Amino acid sequence: MNDFFLKPGTILRSSKRNYEIVKVLGHGGFGITYLVESDIIYDELPTTVRFALKEHFINSLCSRDPQTQHVISSQPVQKEVDRSMRAFISEAQRLQKLGISHSNIVKVNEVFEANNTAYFVMEYLDGGSLADYVQGRGRLSFAEMSALMEPVCNSVAMLHRNSVAHYDIKPQNIMLVNRKGQLSPVLIDFGLAKHYDGQGNATSSIAAAGYTPGYAPMEQYAGFSTFQPTADVYALGATILFCLTGHAPAPAQELRVKDVRNELTALNLSAKVVNALLSALEYRPDDRPADAGAFAAAIFAGNFSATPVKMQPKPSVTTPSGKPTELISEQTSPRKPLNPILIIAGVILALVLGYVVISNNYTAAEMYQKGKDYYDKEQYSEAVPWFSKAAEQGYADAQFYLGKCYDLGWGVTEDKTQGFAWSRKAAEQGHAEAQHWLGYCYYYGNGVTRNYIQAVAWYRKAAEQGEKYAQYELGNWYHGTQDYTQAAAWFRKAAEQGVAPAQYKLGECYFRGDGVMTDRTQAVAWYRKAAEQGYVEAQYELGSCYENGCGVTQNKSEALYWYRKAAAQGEPVAEEYAQRLESEGYR
Repeated sequence: MNDFFLKPGTILRSSKRNYEIVKVLGHGGFGITYLVESDIIYDELPTTVRFALKEHFINSLCSRDPQTQHVISSQPVQKEVDRSMRAFISEAQRLQKLGISHSNIVKVNEVFEANNTAYFVMEYLDGGSLADYVQGRGRLSFAEMSALMEPVCNSVAMLHRNSVAHYDIKPQNIMLVNRKGQLSPVLIDFGLAKHYDGQGNATSSIAAAGYTPGYAPMEQYAGFSTFQPTADVYALGATILFCLTGHAPAPAQELRVKDVRNELTALNLSAKVVNALLSALEYRPDDRPADAGAFAAAIFAGNFSATPVKMQPKPSVTTPSGKPTELISEQTSPRKPLNPILIIAGVILALVLGYVVISNNYTAAEMYQKGKDYYDKEQYSEAVPWFSKAAEQGYADAQFYLGKCYDLGWGVTEDKTQGFAWSRKAAEQGHAEAQHWLGYCYYYGNGVTRNYIQAVAWYRKAAEQGEKYAQYELGNWYHGTQDYTQAAAWFRKAAEQGVAPAQYKLGECYFRGDGVMTDRTQAVAWYRKAAEQGYVEAQYELGSCYENGCGVTQNKSEALYWYRKAAAQGEPVAEEYAQRLESEGYR
């Protein structure tokens, strides 16, 4: 057990009642949440009630006295801890008022101080989360989703009207409770929430920069200093997308509007709903609805007739194919799995034999080249022994390719940790492709713990050597943090090396004036370069520019040409626009 946690059976006393610790429910950088029990009098009868209790505890600055259970900190950081605790109390009291005024926000019963720190007591919700519900049932219909998510959107709209941003909305933070036989959503976990004054400045400093990939927009990765309700709008849109599709959204930096539009269109949702949802997931904050109220009006108003979601029994367990497990056992005869020991032994034997064949007369460069020849022919089992021998002699190219083989399981048992280790050896020798790959690994947690600071550092090392894809990734990072000048500069470097996504993004910068002077003619020029390489978003935007005479002389026949190009790659809006122009007689 973590020494920082209060032990089960510990009693905490407020001015109202005593609370007994049952167990730890969760913990983070600024607090620990416990399940507690308290004896109360209800209808003149003694009753034991369960609550959730959150304790202010900064794990990087505080410790606990094992005798008194008091939270303690050293003198140099005491002021910081005290300031944080005062903010903790202030936020809890504010949440207490908000919870009382909205049934879909977790209620705070009381706030008190004890053990040299502060606590607040909340209602304990044990009905399961929205994430659990969707994973158990599968994707929801629009009506089912609306019955659960419209109340959440309305509760967040109330927060926004009170200058509060939640900053951690996701399916795991929406609990579903049984209220008179119907599921009712309750928004929880205000650990990142912030309140702002009339000028949009934060009134406390308790919340650290934080985010959940898939549900946080790119600008949140760098943290906020001013009121940003559009970040909550993005999170609401991503949560709704999870409900409708049954799977988690891609992280903001990977989310492709075309893919999302295609998936939603296949679900037979109305164009109004699709457009409203996509607007919430826009990359730029200014392109999203201004707050949760505006988003709720756009996606729910007039779009459905919601019926309450009734409590359902838990679904039977199914396989990934959707077949019940008992049917699988009757209808299929799965192949006997291969003995993993034999597989490993075979791989080791192959490598040993490979080493025997390799002559010590070859230089590291020659061994690498032999491995690369096999690699290019996709004969990976033959390539790995050559790469291994050259890599062990410190040849950076061989280390990089050996890392790729381990990462992808090409010619050797897949081992992403080993792949990362070999790539790092190459990167530390200045190998630009390996540095780019290391940035990728840190960014996505591939073979190593996710670390955005390290990711950006390695991307930069590669980008400064001219590695074009690292330049593009660096541009994406800066664009997400709203440093548009840096973003445009890196997009330009990659675009000038022919990277189509960077050409498109640079076109967007010129079109919107992000980091450069607005210049629609330049935007069209860069859109064209990307479009001619087959980049579908650029083809669509180029068609739009020609249709509207934006940055180029209006030419609807040319617009039709580019719309058709995009439509051929599955872009539904481009296909719709192409059909419209064809109906108007353009060819």
